Amino acid sequence: LNLFRNRSTNPEKLRQQILSTRLYLITFLILLFIIILYTSLEKKIRTETIVLKNLNHYKQLQNLYPNSLTCPCVRIAIEYKQFIQINPVFHPVCSSDFVTQEWFHFLYHTDNEEEQRFLFLVSAQFQVLSYLCNLTKETLDNNLMELHSKKLITVNLIKKSTPRRFKRSLDVISGIIHGNFFITFPQTNWKFTSYNVAEGSPYYTNPLTYKNNSCTCGTSSKCTETSKIDGLLIGCYPLESLLQSSLKCLYNQTCLTSIKELTKNNDSFEILSTNNQLYSIDETVQQIVDRLFVIDWSINQSYYEEYFKQCHPTL
Repeated sequence: LNLFRNRSTNPEKLRQQILSTRLYLITFLILLFIIILYTSLEKKIRTETIVLKNLNHYKQLQNLYPNSLTCPCVRIAIEYKQFIQINPVFHPVCSSDFVTQEWFHFLYHTDNEEEQRFLFLVSAQFQVLSYLCNLTKETLDNNLMELHSKKLITVNLIKKSTPRRFKRSLDVISGIIHGNFFITFPQTNWKFTSYNVAEGSPYYTNPLTYKNNSCTCGTSSKCTETSKIDGLLIGCYPLESLLQSSLKCLYNQTCLTSIKELTKNNDSFEILSTNNQLYSIDETVQQIVDRLFVIDWSINQSYYEEYFKQCHPTL
């Protein structure tokens, strides 16, 4: 067979034409075989609608058809509160005696006149701590309420955006207080000074300094120095001092006893438990506030099943 025959009678050319014909036929047959084989092995997709019985039924189908299974929800939007519940677990200090009026009274009403001013500053810082606990709880409650009313946003959003918004608000408040040179009630940042003891003499305000006069409240709101209580700092503002302090004294009975000796008060308070390993007792209050006093997030484990029930999907 010669598909490339012409008028030439040259034996060599005829031989080449026959070889070309054979090569062409072999190539053609191979390609034809490949096309037939591909056509026979190609999967044919058939769309079928199935009414799901339950979540397990869906999981079985997902295992059988992992790449082709589609499961549209019959509802356009579902509120989060219908299938998920988020409950933050707060730092134990927010439910302890150290944020109660009894503790503030214990520190403030002391018979030790020498330590009265210092203990007044300590009491003020713990009152700020109590305020921060309540404020962060209120902030989280409002944001969780907002989350539950929204439809299908990322749950992690509340864990990340809420602390950032709270920190920005706190920074703005601190900036306003320091920028306007507000004087604290115990005069820890500015003090009144009179250069003349005569009646009617004017009073002047001078900034206080901390850390051996190396930091002045006139230029910085974050000036602090160590105090007689382990981990607790004192400085220009109770809020800034508290944020840089740690609460490790509240976990130590010996440290609490030393406070009791300063106040000369016989009242007793229970130390914070060290059983929880989700956080360090040496962390600063700033680190605790940055996560809104939350040490863990409790999320209902059956939220996917609840979502499935609300969705009523079909296949």
